[in-house]
Amino acid sequence: MPLFPNSIISIPKFIQLLNSQPNGTVGGSATVGSWIKRVINTIAVDETGTTTLDSNVFTLDAGTYDIDVTTTYYKSGYIRTRLFNITNLLAICESVNGYNGSEACSFSHIKGRFVLSARQQLAIEYRVHSSSGGSTGLGEPCSFGQNEISF
Repeated sequence: MPLFPNSIISIPKFIQLLNSQPNGTVGGSATVGSWIKRVINTIAVDETGTTTLDSNVFTLDAGTYDIDVTTTYYKSGYIRTRLFNITNLLAICESVNGYNGSEACSFSHIKGRFVLSARQQLAIEYRVHSSSGGSTGLGEPCSFGQNEISF
């Protein structure tokens, strides 16, 4: 059985950020033409105790992070999502291209690893080709009697 000093073994700490809205609330209208911040209004879990959130921008300490993001879209045409470093004005991780057409709902995923050398401000941003989904372009509500999660 291999043994390692505590300085070598690092247990990852979990952070969960959400767009959590009351039951029946739609995800919102998708804006066409440029990169737009997704709504993030809840820090559901922060095992680091250092994450802050203000106006859809979250701040993380220096460190190495794994990211796994899923966002919803409805009738938005071509879609992309990215993790954007506001402090350095740099896209860090991006989703693959996606598409959803008439009466279609889809998801966009960001998955990756990134390193921050200092405490920095970040946001999840999206870009879409169409706003045909109206007020549900960023997600349809399930209306199951609990909060709606569209991010």
